[in-house]
Amino acid sequence: MATFPGRVETLDLVVKNLSKQLDALYIYLNEFEETPEFLTQYENVYPILGKDTFGDLVANGKMIFLDYEKDDYIAFTLDDDIVFPDDYVEHMSALLESMNYRVGLTVHGSIIPDTASWYYERTHVFGAKKSLNYHTAVNLVGSGTFVYHSKSIPLDFDDFTREVYVDLHLSLAAFNNGIPLMAIKRETNWLKFIKYTGLWEQFKVGVTHHTRIMQDSDLWRLSNIQNVWKDFLAAGGDDWFTYSTNNELDLDFCASIYSKSIPLNWRGSRVSMQKALIFSQEFE
Repeated sequence: MATFPGRVETLDLVVKNLSKQLDALYIYLNEFEETPEFLTQYENVYPILGKDTFGDLVANGKMIFLDYEKDDYIAFTLDDDIVFPDDYVEHMSALLESMNYRVGLTVHGSIIPDTASWYYERTHVFGAKKSLNYHTAVNLVGSGTFVYHSKSIPLDFDDFTREVYVDLHLSLAAFNNGIPLMAIKRETNWLKFIKYTGLWEQFKVGVTHHTRIMQDSDLWRLSNIQNVWKDFLAAGGDDWFTYSTNNELDLDFCASIYSKSIPLNWRGSRVSMQKALIFSQEFE
């Protein structure tokens, strides 16, 4: 987790709940002059003062655990403006195990269409506040609710000390290792949000480095996503329909892999196409 002084008033609420669920919680303190005293009361919470280590890393700081944890583990990347439910770690860990740790899970995920010329183009956003009736394939995770196994997606903290693009970085790293990403089935408001302005609001109004990095890769494109999922389903042991049904996966997406069609969630709406056109013209 990463945080900064503007969120210190609600940080204790977030940490108190997570500390009961995790073996270790690393919190990177951007812009702090000293460690808040309440963070020292937890035996399994490890605050890292940015000014004494890597400086201001913004959201990249949530990956600081990579500099400390070296053995096999389940990693939870977390945002500081979410009050997670009491069963969050147990539920996500069990789901990851049920799929043999061969997936990356998120509560907030989205789909960038193949036609995207701007990073913030989406055909669908599966927001963490909303319900989902089945586990849904995505090509971009929300790093504030991401869960994965360290052996499935090996990462190096040095790669997170420069440009800030954690969501995209994690997503591309997963696909580079042949790991599918899914937004999980859940009820409405399973996670509770504390209302703050985040990096999304700052970045979404222009063309940022995210667009350049996205365009330099084909890993996020539908054809590759379908290939990754095809291997994932084949490793399940059953035929794809049985495995998808038993594990409550998005049947439309899974069927598209074999029919070589565009799944419904990947098809741009009239609104998304109009937005893409406006931004492509504005930022040429």
